[in-house]
Amino acid sequence: MKHILVLVFVVTPFIEIWLMILTGRIIGGGWVLFSLLAAGFIGMRLFRHEGMRTISAVQERLQRHEPLGNELLDGALRMLGALLLIIPGYLSDLGGLLLILPFTRNPLRRWLATHVVQAAPHPRPSRPSASEMIIEGEVIHPEKKPPAQLAD
Repeated sequence: MKHILVLVFVVTPFIEIWLMILTGRIIGGGWVLFSLLAAGFIGMRLFRHEGMRTISAVQERLQRHEPLGNELLDGALRMLGALLLIIPGYLSDLGGLLLILPFTRNPLRRWLATHVVQAAPHPRPSRPSASEMIIEGEVIHPEKKPPAQLAD
């Protein structure tokens, strides 16, 4: 896990900068700036649109008392893709496009549903069953109060 974090937060920015410099030499700095700004603008619009779309789809399914199915995971992947488009860089833009396009997102969603979601620990019920519930206490009848409490 530590190596993955180093790769993501240290190595990836250097690769992104190198790709921008290389692309700038080929098509020019102005076009690089334009492409990064356009991708960021598209990412912001998609993030807002996909967020609202996911919320409305989840609310609609919940109102009809239906299981959520793939809406929540699909919406999260689309929003992550839009967020990657907002981050400047060609590598992050490629990752964002792969998460936004349905023909690449669907296999990833299926893989996540089978490997990650099922491997996650299932939470215990928040309320224990009747056989597990033990409440210790003492019963005091109102007409038989101890002498120390009568003074209060």
